[in-house]
Amino acid sequence: MGSSFKIALFILLAFACAASASDFSDLMRRADISAGNKDFKEAYKLYARAVEISPESARAHNGLGYANYELGLHETAEAEYTKALELDPDFAVAYNNLGIIHYHRQEYESAAEHYKKAIELRPNYAKAMVNLAAAYIKMGNYLGGYMEYLRALRTDDSYVEERKKSEKAKREIGELQDKYSNGEIE
Repeated sequence: MGSSFKIALFILLAFACAASASDFSDLMRRADISAGNKDFKEAYKLYARAVEISPESARAHNGLGYANYELGLHETAEAEYTKALELDPDFAVAYNNLGIIHYHRQEYESAAEHYKKAIELRPNYAKAMVNLAAAYIKMGNYLGGYMEYLRALRTDDSYVEERKKSEKAKREIGELQDKYSNGEIE
């Protein structure tokens, strides 16, 4: 092969790689928007395509896990979150998401361990703190739940205020208030 042919081939490959990265970024952006709009079927398609393009992307696997979870495919979601953590062992969001899987299976101790790992990796992760508070409450550790809830509130009160609007959160907060009023939490 002549040197000018090698240079042309190199340039062509460089453009192909750049186009692939651009396609991946666009897919992830569109998938995130679809998930944000709660169009999980579309998000699933886009995240799945992103995983095809970039199978080593922890973020794409986590997104695919999230779409699967919201579509009711919890075992598949768990496999995707686990894959995300294999690719990036410091991915706090994937630990939080695995915690959610365990929480819904009523495996509260395992859920709590995943939430704690997420917080260890991302100390200001209010969502994981609120989730840990809920796991503690389910385990009967009302004081721990209350303390985690307060920590989340100090960390990101806007997230906590938004979360309080959900019916589940209202029940959890009501349980805490009842326990506090009955002297079960000091």
